Amino acid sequence: MSLSDTTNAKRGRPSPMMFLSLGIGTAIAVILIVVVSLVTGGSSPSQSQSPKNALIGTKVSGFTLNSLSGGTVSAPYETGHPTVLFFFASWCGPCHVELPRVAKYLSSHPQHSINIMGLDEVDNPKSGLAFAHKSGATFPLASDPNGNVEASIFKFAYLPYTVFVDAKGVVRTVDYAPISIANLKKGIASIEQH
Repeated sequence: MSLSDTTNAKRGRPSPMMFLSLGIGTAIAVILIVVVSLVTGGSSPSQSQSPKNALIGTKVSGFTLNSLSGGTVSAPYETGHPTVLFFFASWCGPCHVELPRVAKYLSSHPQHSINIMGLDEVDNPKSGLAFAHKSGATFPLASDPNGNVEASIFKFAYLPYTVFVDAKGVVRTVDYAPISIANLKKGIASIEQH
């Protein structure tokens, strides 16, 4: 009898203990998932349900960046204008859903009392500008190629997101993921009131 014959001879059917161990392990995993779900509220952020952001209700500092079309642009809320900031990048997949939808809505629903600005984050400015033009964005566009504004002022880790800042520079609403038109309207209303 060779070594391989001995090894194969010792292999047989799985023991009942092995099935019992797998069953107990599976039961423990399911219990842990249920407990974690109950502790965390059982949900995760989605388009219509944004997590609470620590910036809401706080005053944020302003910024001045290069414009994607030349010159510089500054945060409009620094001069007393309620502002909607769209953070995007040409490499961001969800941004390809959001920016064209937002640009289309804003082109047919001008916001006279609200300033709109796009911030192209951690992107090649030429790519950002081409993407914004293709999306139909006609509002001012700033280039933040190193993500300095995003990291130092707003402290977000992913794109896209939209920030609504009132005329006093206080963040009223933050929306994560591609913003819906309904949430855009709600956000605009939140900064018009202050």
